[in-house]
Amino acid sequence: MGCVCGSLCQKRATDTVAGEEQPKKQYSWEMSKSAVNPKDFTVEQKKNETVIRKPGTINGQQFIIQDCQDSYILLLDHMNVVTIDDCKNCQIVLGPTRGSVFIRNSENCRLVAACQQFRARDCLKLRISLLCTSQPSIEFCSALKFSCIQLNYRGLKEQMTEAQLNPFTNFWYEVYDFTPSQVVHNWTYSKAYMKVFSEVDSEELDGLDITEEPEESAVPRVHGTRKCTPKSHDRVFIFSGKDCEDKAFKCVRMLTEKGHHLVRSRRLEKTGARGLEQVLGEAWCGAPSALGGGTGHSISVQSGAIVLLHFTGDYLPADVAQQNNLHTSCDHRLISTLFVQPPANNHTHSNGGYLPTTAPPVQALKV
Repeated sequence: MGCVCGSLCQKRATDTVAGEEQPKKQYSWEMSKSAVNPKDFTVEQKKNETVIRKPGTINGQQFIIQDCQDSYILLLDHMNVVTIDDCKNCQIVLGPTRGSVFIRNSENCRLVAACQQFRARDCLKLRISLLCTSQPSIEFCSALKFSCIQLNYRGLKEQMTEAQLNPFTNFWYEVYDFTPSQVVHNWTYSKAYMKVFSEVDSEELDGLDITEEPEESAVPRVHGTRKCTPKSHDRVFIFSGKDCEDKAFKCVRMLTEKGHHLVRSRRLEKTGARGLEQVLGEAWCGAPSALGGGTGHSISVQSGAIVLLHFTGDYLPADVAQQNNLHTSCDHRLISTLFVQPPANNHTHSNGGYLPTTAPPVQALKV
């Protein structure tokens, strides 16, 4: 036994240099954390400058923008949380943000963003082009204009997937004002498209195929219920199957060209006829029989997501309905369940448009 212990002690002594401290073992998560330099993900004190971060340069990190004036700040990558403070006369474009976008104490800026949550506080004269999967909120703000984001560039679709955003879940128009004015609205809808990249001339943007045209946008233009009138005719389309999003985009392009307006859109994660029945609850009896609802027995809803499109406009021509093999149904419970208010703040905005008193017909596209 003594020989064994002696040999082990001798081995340890030869492996360790006297007086020299052995390096501490570093785990992978510690290495990745220590490699992140916050300054690499901060833009501050820029004046009359153009700052561009290309795809692959941020990779889901938190980002800070502060104390900038008269500058273009284009962050074309997916991020975690973005904070914007004390900026004036800036044009800011943010790639898909998995968490929240906060903008505070800023004035006369244009902002393009896609995020899970949007909050503005103590801001004046902002133009905001937005995709938001929850209800945007503002506080102590005035003269804000909101519109639906219209943007596409190489890699944006993949970035949205990384940020867990879906182009068909967008409540940009459901703005909630925590401090409403008794005299004027603190926010309104913007009547015009907001374009930023047409003003930027930089070789760094070459090869990104950037476009701000609505027909090429990665996000369909949702108008909100303001486009609904007592005389408008409303329809809801339900797409299912693994390629439901591609079919929904084609439907949007087709009906937009014919003068219809996309009022609302939504993507449901519950899959199959049974999953959709669980989402709709009692409203399931009003679903088209092609979806397995009501008294019908023909179940065509396959596994995968379900995309819902609410359009308003003139009646669809008969040939269009026949070509797409549409099925219709009218049920108030069904529509109110399909397009429930976003859950973020559990509030209803005070500046919304007209909500139809009659439920739009539901039309299901077989797949």
